[in-house]
Amino acid sequence: MSKTDDKKLFPIEKLVKIILDKSNTATEKDKQEVMGFLNKEIREKPFKVAVIGQAGVGKTSTIQCIFGVHPSSTNIVSAVAEGTKEVEEKVYNVLDGFSLSIADMPGLRNDILKDEKVYIPLYRSILPGCDLIIYIIDAHAKELGVDIKILRDTVIPICQEAGITQNIIIALNKIDTIGESFPEYLTNKEYHWNRKENKPTETLAGLIKERLQDIYGRLISEGIYDYINVKQSPAISAVYAFNMQGLLDAIMEASRGWVFAGTVANFVVAKASDKRSRN
Repeated sequence: MSKTDDKKLFPIEKLVKIILDKSNTATEKDKQEVMGFLNKEIREKPFKVAVIGQAGVGKTSTIQCIFGVHPSSTNIVSAVAEGTKEVEEKVYNVLDGFSLSIADMPGLRNDILKDEKVYIPLYRSILPGCDLIIYIIDAHAKELGVDIKILRDTVIPICQEAGITQNIIIALNKIDTIGESFPEYLTNKEYHWNRKENKPTETLAGLIKERLQDIYGRLISEGIYDYINVKQSPAISAVYAFNMQGLLDAIMEASRGWVFAGTVANFVVAKASDKRSRN
C-alpha cells in the first residue's frame, strides 16, 4: 500500500495496519483479510442509526451535532415502509466512503389503534437492523410518562428480542434550558447558560444536577436501567454541542460503535466545535 493510499485510511485502519506491519507472525494473506474486513465494515454498508423522540426534543439538532450532517438535495432519501411518510431513511455520505443511514422516528402518539397498526410495526421493522438507537428525552420536561412507556413497552422489548439492548442510548437533551423553569430566570443570569464559556453557571449546574437525579431515579424505578447501562444516558445540549464526549463514549459501548468512533468521530467533533464557537 502506497503512502498516498495510507492518507485515505481512517484512524482505525491506520492503527491496525501499524500493528499488522509490526507483527512477526501475520502473513500477507492475514493482513489482506484483516484490512479487507475493516474496509467492508466501514465502507460497504452504512452505519445505521434510529433517532426516536417526541416533537420538540431536539432530534434534528442532535443529529446535526453528533453526526455532523445536514439535509441536502444530494442525500439519498427513501421511505422505510410502503404507505407511510412518517419515517424516511436518509443516507449521508460523510467522508471518504463512510456513510450514515439515519431514520428519524416519530414518538408514539397515544393513539392505540394507529400505534399498533402503523408505528409499532415500523419500530419492529427498523430497530433490529440498527447499529445505534438514540432515544432523546427533553431534560427540561416535567412529564416522562410517555417516554417511559415507549421505552419500556416498545423499544426495549424489540431490542431484547433482537439482542441489541447495548445499542440503545438515552440522550437527555436541552440541559441548557432547565433554568427556564424558574421565575428567577427572568432576572438572574445565573439561571442562564454561560454562552461565553459554553457551560452552565454554578447555579444552573446545581439545578441540572437535581433534575438529572430526578430523571435517573425515575428511569431506575421504572426498570429502564435493568436493560440499559446508566452510562448510556449522557446529559447534553445539542444546540450548544455540549458534552459531545459523553455522547461519543456512549456510542462506543454499542456493538459497532467502534466503526463510528474509529472513522469519522474526530471529523464531526471538529464540526461541532466550530458550531460551538459560533454560538
